[in-house]
Amino acid sequence: MYTPLPLQLRKNGYDYKQVKRNEHAAIYEQSDDGIFIAYEVFAIETQEASERNGIKYEAKELFPHNERFGKKAWSVKTIERAEQLFDSLSIIATT
Repeated sequence: MYTPLPLQLRKNGYDYKQVKRNEHAAIYEQSDDGIFIAYEVFAIETQEASERNGIKYEAKELFPHNERFGKKAWSVKTIERAEQLFDSLSIIATT
């Protein structure tokens, strides 16, 4: 079992709030001091439990790294476009 993505988080100086998700994809609203910036849509990837240098890491779902954008994550301005990408990611994951 993986620890799920948080409903809210702060990363790279922005606040993120989960808008929609399923087992394959997620949409987060990105804001800065309460001002809307974009929707981030991504395929949910996971990290297996592991231990390195005596430190244990839990199995968890991952918020995408910057390098994933344009490949498995996108930043868009409208909820309509975000939902189109979300639906596409969900279909790809189930085929």
